[in-house]
Amino acid sequence: MNTPLPPALQDDGLDWLREIRRKITAELDHNPHRLGDKLRENEKLLSMPIASSE
Repeated sequence: MNTPLPPALQDDGLDWLREIRRKITAELDHNPHRLGDKLRENEKLLSMPIASSE
């Protein structure tokens, strides 16, 4: 399990991005397989790769 770092160690201006990632993974029950399925589904909708498995 990932333990959040104290705020002093994460003061890099990316808290907004971490919050978005937390919301997305929470919607998918923190399941990496469901996240991969969702990314592949979005790729099909956009007709372009988002991430590569290579």
